[in-house]
Amino acid sequence: NFCFPDRVSTLGLFRLNLKTDSRVTLIPPPDYFPGDKIRFSSTGRRYAVDINGITITDLQTGEVIQINVSGVMELIWSPDGTKLAYSTSRCNEEGFVIDSSLNIWDALKNESRLILRTEKTLLYPDSWEDISRLSISGEEYIPEIKNTNYTLYEYDITQDELIFIGPYSL
Repeated sequence: NFCFPDRVSTLGLFRLNLKTDSRVTLIPPPDYFPGDKIRFSSTGRRYAVDINGITITDLQTGEVIQINVSGVMELIWSPDGTKLAYSTSRCNEEGFVIDSSLNIWDALKNESRLILRTEKTLLYPDSWEDISRLSISGEEYIPEIKNTNYTLYEYDITQDELIFIGPYSL
């Protein structure tokens, strides 16, 4: 989100070379930024943005990968930058959650796998402290009592299993 004098009223994503003061356009600026989220891997090699699903760009090779999903809620990279956890949801006409899924895309295999799916609960990848453990938060709004229940999930990536599910409060 950087304004250049020749494009004052638009947003885009640019790579600025601090030594030469030159720029490369990564995402051309429309009248609005295409997508709500952009996440850079901790290594700086890749970034993901929720454009037409999820678009992942490898800044080293220039390769662009498209993950065809809808209802993207959140994105988070693994500490080594080789995996991307992303959540998606489907909602009904009233805006209530039908279901939510959490997937992990693996850059080395170029494939996604489902690791968690819930009904009526929004899932968000929360934190990825080490390569093996991913924290996921869940929110379920209960209209009858006008309250939200929160759930914490811990997932072990290396063992491919949920290791903790429990309530929490904000």
